[in-house]
Formats: sequence, C-alpha cells, structure tokens
Amino acid sequence: LDPVFFLRKEQWKKVERTPDRDGYIFVYITERNQYLSAYAKKLSQDTGLRVLEVRTGQLGTQEEDFTVDFTAGPAEFLGYIHKAAYVVTNSFHAVAFSIIYEKKFLAFAHSSLGARLLNILRIHGLEDRLCREKKTTDIDAFVDWETVRRKTEQAVEASGNFLKQNLLEQ
Repeated sequence: LDPVFFLRKEQWKKVERTPDRDGYIFVYITERNQYLSAYAKKLSQDTGLRVLEVRTGQLGTQEEDFTVDFTAGPAEFLGYIHKAAYVVTNSFHAVAFSIIYEKKFLAFAHSSLGARLLNILRIHGLEDRLCREKKTTDIDAFVDWETVRRKTEQAVEASGNFLKQNLLEQ
C-alpha cells in the first residue's frame, strides 16, 4: 500500500495549507486527457462550480476557463483536495488523497500508470470511480466511506506487517 495511507486524514490536515476558497472542482493531471478536460468543464456547467486546476510546468488541460495555480506545492495540493467539492484527475496521488479526504471524485485512466490507479481503487472497493475515455460514472453516486476506511485499515495493517517481517529478516 502506498505510504500516504499510513497517515490518517487528521494527520494530513496538519500538513496541508488550505486555500481561502472552497466549493470548487479540483483538477490535477499527470498526462493530457481530452475526456477528463471535457468532463470537468461539463461538471462545472452542470453544478455552477468553477474549476481550479493545479499545473506543473506546461502540463495541464489547456482549458482557458479554468482557474490555474502554477505555484502550489505539496501543502497546497493537500489543501485544494480537502476543500474541493469534487476532484477530477488521472493522478494516483490525487486519487489517494481523494480517498483519504473522502471526496467525490472520478479517476480517469492513465495510459501508462493505469495499473497502479486501478489497484488502489480495487483495494478500496472503488473500481466504479475509474473512467476510461468516454465512459464515465456518476460522480455523485453514494460511497460507503465507513467501508472504505475499514479497507484502508486492513491494507495498512497488512502492509505494515509485510514491512516489519521483511525488514527484520534483513
């Protein structure tokens, strides 16, 4: 299990830097995806919420209607996810923190890192959050976060046991 899950939401909140705003659609991409961009734009139109996108370098959706932050670091990244109404991404870590913060989110398949993303969704029973090209799911569909938290705890325990066993053998 990715180490980000070894800390709980309350611990991550101590690290984050929350933005002055809330109630937006947070977009973060690790590769361009026209379906993700179009989905975020439509979600914005349907909900009346603006899109806030964090971009690293030149990589981004290229959508002119989105509010863009080019300077966000890890603390701001966490704060943006925490305060978002929705998260739309193809980033493993944006999905991981969407799970930790219990956000309404959709994950769009990444062309080369899709297995890692699918794995984290499977561990948490959230495979229906994965979108492949034009096929999307309802971002507002109910998620039983109590069950998700239990699955996280089980995976953390199993991963911790694996690390202890293998580190002690060294």
